[in-house]
Amino acid sequence: MMSIWRVENHKGEGCYKNKNTRLILSSHDKDKINHPLPIDDIGIERDRELNEICGFKDLKQAYSWFSLSELIELEKFGYFLRKRIIKQITAEGKKQVLGIR
Repeated sequence: MMSIWRVENHKGEGCYKNKNTRLILSSHDKDKINHPLPIDDIGIERDRELNEICGFKDLKQAYSWFSLSELIELEKFGYFLRKRIIKQITAEGKKQVLGIR
């Protein structure tokens, strides 16, 4: 077992699936350099598989993705940055990692 950092709700759902939090994170859609899709992230360069989740290898990577003000706003909707135990990291990019729960 290993761990990653991830912003999710109590059900383990990521913050990009919620219409309210999508408004908070809408600037991420336009910023493909700092917020690339896995296929555009150097080191991953493929789509996420259905059994994979996105996260971060450490807090430094998480804080470079989310600003403090974004994290505060996400908490209002029940999404928190937390350490998540996973079975394995399947891909590691410059900005994020993929893993299997």
